[in-house]
Amino acid sequence: MKAVIARGSVHAPALRGLAALRRYASMLDTERMLPLRYLLVAGVIGVPGSIVQLTVMLWAYERLAGGYGTLALNVLWLLNFEIGLLRNFVLHCKYTWRMPPTWRRLHHAHVAAAGAAAIDLGAFNAVVITTGIIPLAQLFGASTGFFFNFGYNKLKTFASGARPPVVKEVTP
Repeated sequence: MKAVIARGSVHAPALRGLAALRRYASMLDTERMLPLRYLLVAGVIGVPGSIVQLTVMLWAYERLAGGYGTLALNVLWLLNFEIGLLRNFVLHCKYTWRMPPTWRRLHHAHVAAAGAAAIDLGAFNAVVITTGIIPLAQLFGASTGFFFNFGYNKLKTFASGARPPVVKEVTP
């Protein structure tokens, strides 16, 4: 402690830690790290948030209606999917791609989500039918739709707008 005070800063260890966090954050700001930023939003925030959200929705529905069947489960799943899509869209705009949200981007996010939803819902129901474990079904379903969703969003939803150059063949 005396060495830190002698150098004139009591907070030097905290400042070094903050500097290290800034270095790690700047490493995530590269184009190469885009899939990792996408995974952080979709996987670390989106999937657990969706599992908790659907669990609460099913609990509330059960308390109000006395139980749920396949139709109610799928309707609640779709509502949960839409809420999660809107949450992730805002987070992807702010953090992953750092672009302002627009209606066009939201439209493309829904197109990507429709493809991912078809994959996700099929996998979700396959796991529910075979195991009956809903959180496992959500995890498996979300994982299968992830790659389609990321690819479409990268190519369309959050495309930079720059068009590739047109190469013309020059004949002598």
